[in-house]
Amino acid sequence: MNDEPAHPAMLAAAMGLAHQLVAMGGGDRLRQLVVEHDAGLLLLWPLADERVLAVLASHTVDQGQIRSFVAAHVAALAGATR
Repeated sequence: MNDEPAHPAMLAAAMGLAHQLVAMGGGDRLRQLVVEHDAGLLLLWPLADERVLAVLASHTVDQGQIRSFVAAHVAALAGATR
């Protein structure tokens, strides 16, 4: 993904909307946001209060395997850029 200044704002807006949709649907916690598009997938995970992991992937990716990896390493990933 190219490093555009608007990307963090767009990701923050998408995550904010996803959190609101979770609440509207009766949930308490967003676990993952998946955006499927013509060129593949954008997978987003909230890692901490102000951290999000974004992964660009092809349509053939094993989402379950990635989800398991993120769940197993969430603490390390949340602190990866500190």
